[in-house]
Amino acid sequence: MFLTISCGLDVVYFIDPPNYPTHKPEYNSEFAERYFEFKTNESNSSDDFNFMGTEIYYKIYSRYDDSSVSTDLVSERDSLYSLSVSDNTTTAYTKMTETYGYQKLWCYDEESKSYKDCRVPYTEDSKQVKIRLTDYQDVFPSYISYGDEKFLPVRVNKKSFDFGRNGENDAKPEKGGTDSDLSYTDFDSGYENTFYVALFAVAVGRDISYTLYYSNIVYLGCVPVNSLEEDN
Repeated sequence: MFLTISCGLDVVYFIDPPNYPTHKPEYNSEFAERYFEFKTNESNSSDDFNFMGTEIYYKIYSRYDDSSVSTDLVSERDSLYSLSVSDNTTTAYTKMTETYGYQKLWCYDEESKSYKDCRVPYTEDSKQVKIRLTDYQDVFPSYISYGDEKFLPVRVNKKSFDFGRNGENDAKPEKGGTDSDLSYTDFDSGYENTFYVALFAVAVGRDISYTLYYSNIVYLGCVPVNSLEEDN
């Protein structure tokens, strides 16, 4: 984190983004490889600035890549790529959340039986973060972990990412529904049951006036979820 002072009056803070992923899955990854992993980049807090930690955002797409549409994963990801190198570090975050509708990842704490924001908190030391969104064949359970903390990742509506299973919270996103975390474009033939979930990470802090500052965003990858398969 560093700051600039303009005309001796305005103070603007810039936060370093999280580190590049150490494991970045893509749409064709095998079951064992369908996890995200990256390291946080801790910025120092001070008397007039509070580094709050690292947030994770996600979005569900019905298409991965199609040159005929502008609402698939690749087109929006590439647009965010072009902004995430800007000196105005809030630009990519704003477009990601306000224009493209990415939602903050939530966690379920099985010990306290409660839901919470999945922000990885600031603790001075950088932390390795690992995320599996979906259970795979009872071999790879879903979780988000960092340090000694481990939770179950869930959507903003508290539903799981296990689309198409039998549980009440496992319903797949539906076209024309109320899912704010879904970008639905009519499916290609043969792929009408596969969704793609993309993740980005961003560091966040606030000054003494409680103004929030965001780093540039980092693409963590995407995983496919086949809503017809019990182990998807």
